[in-house]
Amino acid sequence: DKLEKGSDQLTKLNVAAEPLLKSHLDTYVNNQLRHINSRYEVLVNMAKDVLRKVETNYEQHDSYLKNLDKTRKWLEKAKDVIREATSSASTASKEVLQARLAQIQDLNNKREEGQNLVHMTVSSGEKVLRNTRSDGREEIQSTLKEIQAEWERLIKKISTTKVHLETSLLQWADYSSSYSQPQQWISDREAKLMEVCEQKVSRAKRGQASGLGSLSIVERKATLRQTSSIVQDIVSFEPMIQSVTLKAEDLQQALPASEITSKYEILSRTAKELFEKQRETVEGHQAFIDAGNDFSTWVRAAKERLSKCEEPTGDKESLATKLNHLKILQGETPEGEKKLEVALQLGEVACALADADDKEVIEEEVVLLQDAFDNYLENLNRTKDLLESGIMKWSEYEDQYKEAVEWLSKTEDTVQSFNKLQSTLEAKRATLELFQDHLQTLFGWQQQLDNLNLKAQVLLETCADTRVSNAMMQLTTKYNTLLSLAKEVMRRLELHYQEHQQHNSLYQECQQWVEKTKEKVATCSDMPNTIAEVAARLGVVKGLQQALEQGQNRLRYALELKEKIILNTEPSGVAKIQEDSESLKQEFEKLVIEVQFLRQALSARGAELEDIHKLNHILKEWIKEMKFKAVKSDSNDISDTKAELEKFKGLAHQFRSQDDLVNNIKSRLSNESIPTKEFQDTITEFRRT
Repeated sequence: DKLEKGSDQLTKLNVAAEPLLKSHLDTYVNNQLRHINSRYEVLVNMAKDVLRKVETNYEQHDSYLKNLDKTRKWLEKAKDVIREATSSASTASKEVLQARLAQIQDLNNKREEGQNLVHMTVSSGEKVLRNTRSDGREEIQSTLKEIQAEWERLIKKISTTKVHLETSLLQWADYSSSYSQPQQWISDREAKLMEVCEQKVSRAKRGQASGLGSLSIVERKATLRQTSSIVQDIVSFEPMIQSVTLKAEDLQQALPASEITSKYEILSRTAKELFEKQRETVEGHQAFIDAGNDFSTWVRAAKERLSKCEEPTGDKESLATKLNHLKILQGETPEGEKKLEVALQLGEVACALADADDKEVIEEEVVLLQDAFDNYLENLNRTKDLLESGIMKWSEYEDQYKEAVEWLSKTEDTVQSFNKLQSTLEAKRATLELFQDHLQTLFGWQQQLDNLNLKAQVLLETCADTRVSNAMMQLTTKYNTLLSLAKEVMRRLELHYQEHQQHNSLYQECQQWVEKTKEKVATCSDMPNTIAEVAARLGVVKGLQQALEQGQNRLRYALELKEKIILNTEPSGVAKIQEDSESLKQEFEKLVIEVQFLRQALSARGAELEDIHKLNHILKEWIKEMKFKAVKSDSNDISDTKAELEKFKGLAHQFRSQDDLVNNIKSRLSNESIPTKEFQDTITEFRRT
């Protein structure tokens, strides 16, 4: 009742677990629910079986006690009748003897009733014996033996009393009466003996049970008791035969007496032979049954012990414990094999003593016993294989779990080691490439984790151990954490490398740009001799100044990157970066100054060339004008000549007034960088003019 009431709590547990079945713990919770529901059903079924067995044991024991009480009362009543019949038999009258003989005969006729009671008591007692403890079993066995012994004694007393009464009555009868009565008695005993033989055959044919139960050992024992009773009657009747023989000798009737004696001897010999044959058969069958029951009891106990360790469920320790128990059972199999051999040998003996029907039953039972032992050995070996397989799965899981934990710890240390700063771009690139291999290995290890998780799931199906699920959750969490850490380290290494590479590329570009700009500045440093060249170079210098502004932006960006990468660079590399950046900055500043000075120089050169060309142009125009004025007239007139003289004097005065301009040009030509040919030609033309 308590177990059936517990189904409500189990239902509540199943209802409470429904939300968890929709979570990520569904497999674990489902395994636990299935395990506890299965245990509950097994427990309820086991309790029902135990209840039915206890009720059956009680009913059998109650039936045994009732049959025992009826048998004892019947035996006591029969003893009272015998005591009354044997009291004062020697002095009793013929009528009293006849009345007592009638009582004994009536009791003898009711012997079947008593025998049935004894048979029922013994049969129910043997059933009770199988389900009784050893201390109670001894008492029941003692009681059954006592009842059977009392029954044997009672049968002997009935036969003896009947013979005594009949002997006493025969003393009252004449010879003819004494002759016919033994003859009738012998005929009756022959009929009873034949009835016993036919009864045995018919019972064997009517048996419908299978196995040892169909041998009807209880009925055979009852038949043996009947045969024994007949033999005792025959033996106890021997004095009566002797008495008749003596009377026949006295009356000289030897032929009838010898006939009765011969029939009696044949009857006695036949009865004894039948009794011996039945006794050997019963003893052989009983020995085989006892050996078979002994083996069956051993097999049943071994199967019960095997059932306790048959399920390959539980943790590694429980599986190892079950395997140890199984090895103990394997060590005990020779004992069972020996019991089986004894039963098989006794079965062969019983077959030799049995008839065709019983022989077939015994052979079937021998096959059943052998099959039971073979099935037990098969289950034993199968269970051993399952337990060893379960332990091997646990060992594989534990080894792989240990390797996984060690690998994760080692990998975590390796990943953490990549947090160390590097000094150069090449070192950062090599570190990045090396870590990419480690990261790929870490990604590839997911398959091993999945395989380990599958093995853990297999173990959880046979063992609802929270330690396994918790360990796998912790391992998965640690792996995911390590994977996140590795991704972060990878991102940081890529960022450090990319920033350093970008800075390095930008630094090289700036350096190359500075070198190219220096070359352009060097090209423009030679002072041109023409205004066009000056203008062209000034255009180049202006372009350089605009480029310097862009270069300034690049330099500033490079310096900004430098500030970032020095935070992610080892101190020895930081000093080199600082040195290179400072050198580049100084070269750039120097270049800016050089370009500025170059532009100023070109501007001054242009102004200088423009001034001297302007003065040269003024002088040329003036000379041209003077040449036009200094044309000599062809007139010979004195007045014209005087006038022309005055004109040339004025022109000479004007020439002298241009000496400052000519000197200015000469002073400018003192600069060696200015070409003098064009201007010297003008001065020469001025002098000649």
